[in-house]
Amino acid sequence: CSMCAPGSFNPSTNQTSCAACSPGSFSAKNGSLSCDSCKPGHFAGNNGSTECAACSAGSFADKSASVICDLCAAGSASSGAGSVNCTLCSPGHFAGKNGSSSCADCAGGTFANTTGSVACAACSSGSVSKSGSVNCTECGSGTHPDSHQVQCLGDSCFPGEYRTVNDTCVACPAGTFSPDVNATSCSSCAAGTFNPSTNQTSCSSCSAGSFNAK
Repeated sequence: CSMCAPGSFNPSTNQTSCAACSPGSFSAKNGSLSCDSCKPGHFAGNNGSTECAACSAGSFADKSASVICDLCAAGSASSGAGSVNCTLCSPGHFAGKNGSSSCADCAGGTFANTTGSVACAACSSGSVSKSGSVNCTECGSGTHPDSHQVQCLGDSCFPGEYRTVNDTCVACPAGTFSPDVNATSCSSCAAGTFNPSTNQTSCSSCSAGSFNAK
């Protein structure tokens, strides 16, 4: 008599053929009387399997005899092969799609304060956060967030100055002025007024006998 090949079995006597192992099971050796079920974290999708494959990262199988592996839901991840479950993303991290192998850090300027987040929320105006934050921190008096809300910058720009795109304070040039704190630009002196100096908060009217047309 011939032995049943790997991937097949025969539990009875007087048989003319061997049966293939069904999906979710396998036999690894010749002469098997039965097939073994795939253990959790593994699967066999076809008839006649000689071994079970490990679920890939980002998927899992939480029971034995699995035919397929399920993808981790958004907000969770599995980092290694053969996972039996997925782990919820910890606060400060997120997974925005199904089948994630890892949770990503929330970017600076955002936060996530619960487990299993699928996205991170933006910090409110006037607050900042570093990468992977669970909350945002309000900037103190005399400071303000940078353009990405990652850090609080130094003292506010004073009247007579303006803030550049690089978050530095620069004196208004002659012929211009800025009366406000944290201005983003300086205004030109109106016709009939002038300003010969930098860092000014207003322009002066032309005196009697003089004019400025522009």
